[in-house]
Amino acid sequence: MSELGAEAESAVERSADADLVRSVELRARTLLDVGDVREARAVVQEALEASGDHADLLWMLADIEFTAGDLVAGRSCLMEAVAVNGNDAAVIARWIGALRRGGKAGQD
Repeated sequence: MSELGAEAESAVERSADADLVRSVELRARTLLDVGDVREARAVVQEALEASGDHADLLWMLADIEFTAGDLVAGRSCLMEAVAVNGNDAAVIARWIGALRRGGKAGQD
């Protein structure tokens, strides 16, 4: 396969991956909006099992766990997401923001 062909194939895979994540996130957010935390969690976990550890899905699962009031599980998901994403400053800032939101959500 030519270098250009490999790049095109990689771009198609990234696009399909992004579409999957957007679809799962939309479905999970819709379920959260109607208060169905259990089903939202199941949707994201199923996608994670099918696609492997995907940082955006792990961030979403952390939000779900925080919404459910499980701060320990939420923190664990955040740690996994950071490990998948890498430890750059933007990732750490996102992690801190999620912890702040999660802590508040867990206390309501």
